[in-house]
Amino acid sequence: MTLKQFDCIICIGQTPWQGQFQNSAVQLMTELAQRHLIVYVDYQYTYKDLVMGFAGRRSVPIQTLLKRSESLVKRKLENGSEIYIWTPPLMFPTNWMDEKSHDKVHHWNAKRMINGLLGVMKQLKVSKPLIVNAFNPVWGPPLLGRLNECGTLYYCYDEITAESWIKRHGERYEQTYLRGVDAVITTSEALFQSKSAIQPKAFCIKNGANFKLFNRTRQLA
Repeated sequence: MTLKQFDCIICIGQTPWQGQFQNSAVQLMTELAQRHLIVYVDYQYTYKDLVMGFAGRRSVPIQTLLKRSESLVKRKLENGSEIYIWTPPLMFPTNWMDEKSHDKVHHWNAKRMINGLLGVMKQLKVSKPLIVNAFNPVWGPPLLGRLNECGTLYYCYDEITAESWIKRHGERYEQTYLRGVDAVITTSEALFQSKSAIQPKAFCIKNGANFKLFNRTRQLA
């Protein structure tokens, strides 16, 4: 797999682009946007999220989710590059379900995701994307081979069994996904050891630091 084989990087994010904390996937896509066309798939909001947004209990892009504003937006970044951020259609919440019910409903959710992404690709004239799944393995297996992708990378920056809200279904999806991707990139030696046991094409690239951000915080101290 070479850089010339793809015309776009589609990153399946696990968190919103505009999150409360620094996210390594966001930082990585920001840097790659200087050289490549990037589409960041924003957090997959559910109908539960929408209800909580209406109740004022959560910050949710209500207008976008209700299709009153564009779901695909181009954003200018601090480094001078540009990136496309796509908000997927509303999904049914599934984390609380048992395995059988989860997989059935998630299959329906995945169809909405795939159809939406194909529409984005058509709009941007993308034909051969590289898929980077940023620690969101539940969305991994359903998308494999469905976007005419040239390859798929799993970017694993945390231990999924330590995440209470996702480990119920995430662990089994991750096991399947690791066997289907072209390679996995981890951010620690511990993650490298565990993931490379399943996917031999594994690489460890440790997180860096946003010097400007940390230096600004230090000056305020």
